[in-house]
Amino acid sequence: ILDVLDSMPEDAGSVVANWRMFGNGGHATKPDGLVIESYLLRTSDDDPVNTHVKAIVKPNRAYCPLGPHSFAIGAGWKCYGEDQVPTDGSAWRTGSTADLLRCNHYFSRSDAEAIAKVKRGRADTGTYREIEEFRAPALSAITDPDGEMCIRRYGPAVRALMQ
Repeated sequence: ILDVLDSMPEDAGSVVANWRMFGNGGHATKPDGLVIESYLLRTSDDDPVNTHVKAIVKPNRAYCPLGPHSFAIGAGWKCYGEDQVPTDGSAWRTGSTADLLRCNHYFSRSDAEAIAKVKRGRADTGTYREIEEFRAPALSAITDPDGEMCIRRYGPAVRALMQ
């Protein structure tokens, strides 16, 4: 991550990472393993949901969060995608890329966890989702082709730290 951030233009106030959204992976209940090893099915790269981003900000260049995905950046600073293409700083980025950075968004996890999430309501708005959103077939459209090269390779180290 630091290499990507260090390669950004000098006027970068934030860098955004596009989502790759994961579904329940066929799990009815919470599996025993790590999330990064248990949930392997996700949306395809071209799914519109993957235009969502999470921002990495330089605190001294940002005013405040605009929501859970983006920040107000000070005058003179810009928001960039991982590919160094400027963005508008919103919570979405057209031209979703995930070659250098990506945010794995484990939207539903198991069906039981999704039901609990529906009952709890959304943290950002207090509204409630429908359970069908968590069961959408698109959420498990493909097996993550980049998984072994991305976060899953850290599974053994994470488990070791948890012991």
